[in-house]
Amino acid sequence: MIAKGGLLEGKRGLIIGVANKRSIAWGIAQKATEAGAQLCLTYQNERLGENVRELAAELKHPLLTMMDVGSDSQIVMAFDEIRKKWGKLDFVVHAVAYAPRQALAGSFLDTSREDFRVALDISAYSWRPSPTQPSRSCRRAAPS
Repeated sequence: MIAKGGLLEGKRGLIIGVANKRSIAWGIAQKATEAGAQLCLTYQNERLGENVRELAAELKHPLLTMMDVGSDSQIVMAFDEIRKKWGKLDFVVHAVAYAPRQALAGSFLDTSREDFRVALDISAYSWRPSPTQPSRSCRRAAPS
């Protein structure tokens, strides 16, 4: 249900990180839609894209695009697609978290340097290209 005159009425936003109906990103997408926003959802790969397409059916005219945040070139391609279809973004939500399975078991002190690097790259560093891309590709910068 889309609220008329909601806080996000007429705004377009990008939600990065929807994987399934239990994703924090999906909860944010639902609330943003209720507030009137039109959304672009990303998915990491075709397998996850199936889940996102099913969920997106609940939204009003969503834009869907593949974006593996571990790949700078995919980030650029996704923002280029958004720019071509919408011209600009009003907000970006980065709700991505990942760690290799073995890094989630046992003590943090036993985490290998490589597992920590992967977790930090996907969960935190991937935010670095994301907010700067709208200003380059969509003419309107995301909040910093």
